[in-house]
Amino acid sequence: MRVVVAPDSFKGSLTAAEAARAMAEGVRAAVPEADIDLCPMADGGEGTLDVAELALGGHRVFVETVDPLHRPITAPYLTLPDGSAVVELAAASGLEHIAPAERTVATALRASTFGTGLVLAAALARGASTIYVTLGGSATTDGGFGLACALGLQAYDGDGARLDGTSGLQLAHIARLEATAFRERLQAAQWVLAVDVTNPLCGPAGAAAVYGPQKGLCGAGILQRNRELQRWSQLLRTAMQVPEDIASEPGMGAAGGAALPLRMSGQARVLRGADWAAEVCNLDDRMAQAALVITGEGQTDGQSAMGKVPSRVLAGALRRGVPCLVVSGALGEGWQALRERGAAGVYAASPAGVSMQEIRRFAAKWLCEATERAVRQALSAPG
Repeated sequence: MRVVVAPDSFKGSLTAAEAARAMAEGVRAAVPEADIDLCPMADGGEGTLDVAELALGGHRVFVETVDPLHRPITAPYLTLPDGSAVVELAAASGLEHIAPAERTVATALRASTFGTGLVLAAALARGASTIYVTLGGSATTDGGFGLACALGLQAYDGDGARLDGTSGLQLAHIARLEATAFRERLQAAQWVLAVDVTNPLCGPAGAAAVYGPQKGLCGAGILQRNRELQRWSQLLRTAMQVPEDIASEPGMGAAGGAALPLRMSGQARVLRGADWAAEVCNLDDRMAQAALVITGEGQTDGQSAMGKVPSRVLAGALRRGVPCLVVSGALGEGWQALRERGAAGVYAASPAGVSMQEIRRFAAKWLCEATERAVRQALSAPG
């Protein structure tokens, strides 16, 4: 019995590789003779660099950069054997850099992608001809303003003073953009943007409204940032001489809109992060040889069906007629969507009401036990 185990990371407790190993132990407990194929996955958020390195090789290059609040950090990117590079936005601009107590409206409006721009600049300086940018897990909603400034975009306020992009608060003061140097710099490489969601940049389904609350935005802060993003996208579109309304495209709301300036270069291809990871890992061919597929994530909820790893793995398994189980840390509102799409079962590993400290301590144990239960139930089900 061949079983493919393809989870995402369990945010705050297990990497994708650690989750896969815990699931494999559960499978072995239920079916000792099982042939288990570990295939850690990602959707463009935190952990995507690990998955790419495991599948593609290469080596990490560490860059002195800044976090979303402009505090000095070191962040890696991956240089591949063919000379291309993989940059994970979350490494420099991820929510993990902002402590829960810091996630206020003021902090969320201030957070910038400037640090990711410095990492991209380093990859370009090293001569990368293709740069894969994985977009997810951000602490930012600056529409990629900071990223663009770090790559040469020149922004000015109404008095003609230069805005350097190191704070998202500067979005409210942009009066003019000069994009010549930025556009030329982007043309030095081909860009592949791996996004973790399908939301547009603005509006009720946009970056601020949907993902702002988890970063600290609420109420008037969401409305303010949405207005700023609308204006920013219009100014950038004019400066980049782009006729299309790119901001409304699916995926432009990923990572707080960070894909927008890269997409406007005309050199960028956009795809779902989970699709890219599946391609990198040769997931579909591996699932074609399986009798069972198991996936999961930290919390399965209504957003899981919007391009996240479990929905991608489930869809691929169903296309090949292979049953798929979803075993996640917890189940939130809307988790039933994956059941309705054909999952053989959807399970929560962590007991209800436990603290984050307990989850970190027992996550692997609980995931192993939940996977064993799920597999035993699947094998005992009629048909």
